[in-house]
Amino acid sequence: MVGSMNSTLCLLVSVTSEQIALEAEKYSDPTI
Repeated sequence: MVGSMNSTLCLLVSVTSEQIALEAEKYSDPTI
């Protein structure tokens, strides 16, 4: 149970960090 919970957490973290990276890229527009 602990192993599956850990992998789910890792997946959540990777998805969240990817989302944050996309947001940062969107807001750091060089045209501004």
